[in-house]
Amino acid sequence: MRGNFTTPTFRTFAALVTGLIAQTGRCTVTGMLTGAGLTRAWSHDRAHAFFSRAPWSPDILGISLSHLVVRRLLPAGAVLTVVVDDTLFKRRGKKVFGAAWQHDGAATGPTPVGRGTCFVVIGLVVELPFVARPVCLPVMARLWRPKQELGKVDIAASMLRLLAAWRRRQGPAATGPLMPMPTRPRCSPAVPRAPRSTATARSRQSVKPALKRLARRYRHLSEEIADADADLRVLIARTAPGLLTLPGVGTETAGQLLVTARDNPDRLVSEASFARLCATASVPASSGRTDRRPHGLTIYRSFRVTLRSP
Repeated sequence: MRGNFTTPTFRTFAALVTGLIAQTGRCTVTGMLTGAGLTRAWSHDRAHAFFSRAPWSPDILGISLSHLVVRRLLPAGAVLTVVVDDTLFKRRGKKVFGAAWQHDGAATGPTPVGRGTCFVVIGLVVELPFVARPVCLPVMARLWRPKQELGKVDIAASMLRLLAAWRRRQGPAATGPLMPMPTRPRCSPAVPRAPRSTATARSRQSVKPALKRLARRYRHLSEEIADADADLRVLIARTAPGLLTLPGVGTETAGQLLVTARDNPDRLVSEASFARLCATASVPASSGRTDRRPHGLTIYRSFRVTLRSP
C-alpha cells in the first residue's frame, strides 16, 4: 500500500492505523494519536490534514486493500463474495458534514430514524481459521447524503464497477503480487511529449503577442485618462479655481463635488446637507457600548492628506 501515498503521508497513515488498532476508547482522529502514543510528539493538525488535504484516494486505497485480502485470506480459485451495506454513524452538531436525519436500521422503537452520517460500505466475505463463521471485511466506503443525485444503490454500483474493473485488470494473477496502481493520470505513450525547450519556445511565441496587445491598450487608455483629466481641470479652474488648491482635493474629487452640487441646488441648504448629498457625512455605526461614526471615503482621503501636508 505504500505506493498509494507519498512518503510523509504514508508515515502518518501507518501511525493512524497503529493508533486505531491500539485505541481502546473512542476511535477519533485525536484518539488514534493517543493510541499510537504520539500526542506529545505530533500536532493534531498533522492527523487532521491527512484526511482533509493529503494527496491520496480512498477508492484506490480500498482497491489495494481488497487485493491484499484476496491474496492473503482467500485460496486460489475461491469464489469472491462481495457484500454491500449502508451504515448510519450517529453524529451530533451543526457543523458535521453530511449529517442529517435519515433511516437507521439498527434503531429501536417504532420510528427507525437517527441523525448522523450514512456510509455505503463494500466488504469481502472471508473465512478465518480462528472464527467459526464467515467474516465480512470492509474495503471501500463512500458518504451518502440526502437529496443528492446519486442514491445508495447507485453509489454501491459505482464502487462495484470500479472494483470489478481492477479485478479484471489483475486477471488470473490476482492471488499473486499486486500490480502497481497509478494514483495520478499518465500520458498515453502514443502521444510523444515535446522537449522542454520546444515547449518553452511555443509558450513564449503565444504569450508575446498577447502582452503586446495588452501594453498597447494600457498606453491608449492612459492617454485617454490624461486627456480627460486635463479637460476636467480646465473646467474646474473656470468654475471653482480655489477648490484645487485645497490639500487632498484632486481633479476627480473636485469634479464629483461640483457635479453633485450643480444637479441638486434645491437640496443644498447647509454644509451638513451638502456633506450628506456627496456621501461624505459621517454615518452612525455603533455596536453595543462602542460609539463610532466613520466618515465617507472622499472626506477621509482629504483628511489624511491634510494631516500629512506641512
